[in-house]
Amino acid sequence: MTDSQNQLLSTSLSPITPQSSLQSIDRVLSQGNGLKAEYYDNIDFTNLKQTRTDPTVNFNWGEGSPDPSIGADTFSVRWTGQVEAKYSETYNFYTTSDDGVRLWVNGQQIINKFVNQSATEYSGAIALVAGQKYDIKLEYYENKYDAVSQLSWSSSSQTKEIIPQSQLYSNVTTVGNGNGLKAEYYDNIDFTNLKQTRTDATVNFNWGAGSPDPSIGADTFSVRWTGQVEAKYSETYNFYTTSDDGVRVWVNGQQIINKFVNQSATEYSGAIALVAGQKYDIKLEYYENKYDAVAQLSWSSSSQTKEIIPQSQLYSNVTTVGNGNGLKAEYYDNIDFTNLKQTRTDATVNFNWGAGSPDPSIGADTFSVRWTGQVEAKYSETYNFYTTSDDGVRLWVNGQQIINKFVNQSATEYSGAIALVAGQKYDIKLEYYENKYDAVAQLSWSSSSQTKEIIPQSQLYSPNIQTVITLGSSSMTVNEGAGSVSITLLRTGDLSSTSSVKYATLAGSATAGVDYGSEGTESAGTVIFAPGQNSRQISIPINDDSLVETDETFSFVIDQTEGATLGLQRTLGITIQDNDRSSLDFSKPVVNEDDGTATVTVTRGNTLGAASLDYITVDGTAKAGSDYQAVSGTLSFAAGQASKTISIVLKNDTVGEVNETFTLKFSNAVGVQLNTQQTTITIIDDDAGNFALETVASGLNQPTAFDWTSDGKSMFIAQKNGVVRVLNNGTLLSTPFINISGQVNDTRDRGLLGIAVHPDFGKATNPKNYVYLLYTYDPPETNPNNSKNNPNSTLDNPDQNGNRTARLIRVEADPKTNYTTAIAGSEVVLLGTNGTWENISHPDGNSTNVSLGLAPSGILNKDTGKPFTSLQDYLNNLDKVQNVQNFIANDSESHSVGSVRFGTDGSLFVSLGDGTSYNGIDPRAIRVQDVNNLSGKILRIDAITGQGLSSNPFYNGDPDSNRSKVYNLGLRNPFRFTIDKNTNTPIIGDVGFDSYEEVNIGKPGANFGWPFYEGGLDTNGNIVNLQQPKYSSLDAAKAFYSSGKPVTAPAYTYKHFGSNSIVLGDFYTGNTFPSIYQDALFVGDFSQGTIDALKFDSQGKLISVKRFASQADRPNLGVPTQITTGKDGNLYYANLTGGEIDRFRPV
Repeated sequence: MTDSQNQLLSTSLSPITPQSSLQSIDRVLSQGNGLKAEYYDNIDFTNLKQTRTDPTVNFNWGEGSPDPSIGADTFSVRWTGQVEAKYSETYNFYTTSDDGVRLWVNGQQIINKFVNQSATEYSGAIALVAGQKYDIKLEYYENKYDAVSQLSWSSSSQTKEIIPQSQLYSNVTTVGNGNGLKAEYYDNIDFTNLKQTRTDATVNFNWGAGSPDPSIGADTFSVRWTGQVEAKYSETYNFYTTSDDGVRVWVNGQQIINKFVNQSATEYSGAIALVAGQKYDIKLEYYENKYDAVAQLSWSSSSQTKEIIPQSQLYSNVTTVGNGNGLKAEYYDNIDFTNLKQTRTDATVNFNWGAGSPDPSIGADTFSVRWTGQVEAKYSETYNFYTTSDDGVRLWVNGQQIINKFVNQSATEYSGAIALVAGQKYDIKLEYYENKYDAVAQLSWSSSSQTKEIIPQSQLYSPNIQTVITLGSSSMTVNEGAGSVSITLLRTGDLSSTSSVKYATLAGSATAGVDYGSEGTESAGTVIFAPGQNSRQISIPINDDSLVETDETFSFVIDQTEGATLGLQRTLGITIQDNDRSSLDFSKPVVNEDDGTATVTVTRGNTLGAASLDYITVDGTAKAGSDYQAVSGTLSFAAGQASKTISIVLKNDTVGEVNETFTLKFSNAVGVQLNTQQTTITIIDDDAGNFALETVASGLNQPTAFDWTSDGKSMFIAQKNGVVRVLNNGTLLSTPFINISGQVNDTRDRGLLGIAVHPDFGKATNPKNYVYLLYTYDPPETNPNNSKNNPNSTLDNPDQNGNRTARLIRVEADPKTNYTTAIAGSEVVLLGTNGTWENISHPDGNSTNVSLGLAPSGILNKDTGKPFTSLQDYLNNLDKVQNVQNFIANDSESHSVGSVRFGTDGSLFVSLGDGTSYNGIDPRAIRVQDVNNLSGKILRIDAITGQGLSSNPFYNGDPDSNRSKVYNLGLRNPFRFTIDKNTNTPIIGDVGFDSYEEVNIGKPGANFGWPFYEGGLDTNGNIVNLQQPKYSSLDAAKAFYSSGKPVTAPAYTYKHFGSNSIVLGDFYTGNTFPSIYQDALFVGDFSQGTIDALKFDSQGKLISVKRFASQADRPNLGVPTQITTGKDGNLYYANLTGGEIDRFRPV
């Protein structure tokens, strides 16, 4: 130990006694460390380059600058912290500056000379009390020539001087990233017979008359905690133990507490001076001898409120050697991560391909690789990560980009540093491209305890590489005379075994057997992928005729995989272009502002002769000259030519604005007919604003939803698998709040999908410490050993695709764990109390396949009191339907439950899908129009009892009846909704079938029409209700149309441009985003990875749409499953695929 360290360390031991009253202080000797200094490379406090602690403010940089990273002449500095007076007197503060300066002390501005000037002194006075710390802020800018900044003081007792370091405090709190202490538990009081070694996050135990573990006997055991403690402040700390029985504590090798005797719970303390950010060895030994068992370790200092020493400041020093398997590696046959050729697990990243390539399927010189997974640190230290690459490389660890050298280069090493905790796994992503000549990619690390090495396989963890089957495209157009259309199915991931998927065609405006297919029936079958096979093709006949008709459509769908899972692209829309008509079709391009051009494609059916037409651009909200370049001319078709294009140059700008449109008008058609006179071009703005995309919590397993406590300190995060995690004051706790994975059906689009925290959670009076969980439910009979489980099927096993039900439960947080875990056995079922095995129709069958003809779940024949025998039996006896009360049907792999949100009046809103096939025409969907059935509804219930509320639109006097809980109906898959806090009205995102996505305003009793209607656009672009063509032929649909029942049109809808799944976000009501987003409704698309901002007027009419983010401009955006405005004014979202909670923060 150095002499200086000897001076810093002192110890004492004393029982706890009340503090004496503070006597008047004439002279204060302090131990400040200076002020926090932020140096900016602009005069307006933008472009932060350096943050440090300056002992004093006494600088004369002349014509230079504070740092090589900062240009001379135009920079600014902000010093902040606290100042401590030596005397209780009026102080004069002096600044000498060239150029501008302003000074605040205790929140009062006492100097304000923010102008260009040569070195000039100013002063301001304020009365201070000796020994008291006051906030201080000094802002300074330099603009040309000399640079000077000095801060002095004086008082009647204080000679004028530069304010010394001893009186300045930077307030830089050193919050660590510790993992707790190593804990060794012995089954004797003398530290013999070791039974368990683990890492304890804190030492805060009250075992009562019990013991820490079943392997350890109560009354006679001992525990030794060891590791390091990191101080937050450079101050003298008091350490406190509360123990029953003996205890002793060492810090930095000095014993500061020694009470190793039998005793009831007693508190002792010892003091020692520590330095902020420095780690000190700590050892706590404890024994229990009869009766109660208590062991707690706390601390306090002049800046630190007394508290249990938190996990963040404790380090176990346990070297963690993992059992990893390497990283997931995706190899692309282009340098831009397109044309995926191979997915595999690489044990390490240590490659020198020379002039070759990673695989024969990949060309040398122009390929790219993305490695993803998790890295596990061996030590709780700052790690340096190193890449050696030829050519470009970029590296993210725990969501932070620490290396970015994405340029052509010979083999070069770069490094980046990040603090990690031993044993914790962190997300890691390494992207690399090769462009000519040699190819090298290597990933290493080092730390103070870790010799530099290639990161070994043991510390790298690949995510499970799923086998995924998806369609190769989202839409296709085929000429009527082509004879057939070829559809590509792709398989990625683990290709080592056999996989299969079923497919079918579904009629739209085209008719099976007439316009496509054969024998008057839909095409259907099973595609089998052999080991190693990554693509298959299916050919569907296209039937030519001589009829003049409009273009017609049908769909190609895939589902029911074996040995694989389905990707996002499951439905393909196919347009058959008529070759007999003489009219034209025009594309309606949607382009990004920075695309450069917009291209309109003009197609005709009959191509026998020449044809022409004139065109001209016409302004809409987009203006010629500022948004696009006006064009006009004549488009000419030669004989036999079916399509032509018109290109329009776009003008990019840097102005944040809503999406804009203009039109292309047509006239003077020769040889063709103009049934439509114009088409619309939409320009998506690319100037969303300057936002940082930050990771708030990582290392999650498919997070689906989240909610905060009312004070904003804790976030509860639902994972799809049924585990709920807690983010407490920014730290993701290792212990789950609750794990209900044993009753959550986690497959495909099912799982734990909704979560809400009661608004009165944690309140001082009448608290309601409840968390609400909405999930697809696996009843006990899913256990293969249960007598009711079908031994000849796996579909009724846990997490399988057989038919299921759902639940909403309420659980109570445990005050004994500071509300970070649920009280065991506190679950109360609010919705789904009758979700029993007997009420599920064929849990051993998957009726996503409608052709199986399975009856709907939860519906009985009131004459027999038993379920219907089949789907047809149900349809033949709709007048005999009796719905099971409080039952939620999930007769599909998708369209399960959705969200749970509190209204402004304390009521609880819940969204439920229709529970029917997501890509088949499923007649069971007609139950959505039955107000006595819970499918396809928004419910509004009492948050404590789960009963319907008397103010609900269909309340019938029985609060337990299904209809008494219904608030809105006619919804297909209302996966996400929010509450308009001005009106307490649900705003609902409904995932559409094959044409449109919807945003609906859920006024009481509103019926949105599914499955007989869907929202859409008329020929003039107006939002309307359209009859659903694939369901309109059902007898129930015809009866509905003739009934005249009102149907509410959406407030916003957009046409499918691929695989689309709307994720309704939140209204922005914070105060940190640019004004263009104030009161905007954020809407995401799960399948496309986009987020848009919608604006409505006071009547609920759509005003504008603006693109906020997409995977094109934010490659790490991931897949948003919930979008919510945080209490801090930032926009948060759950990133399902990234395993993160992320947020957008304006910068």
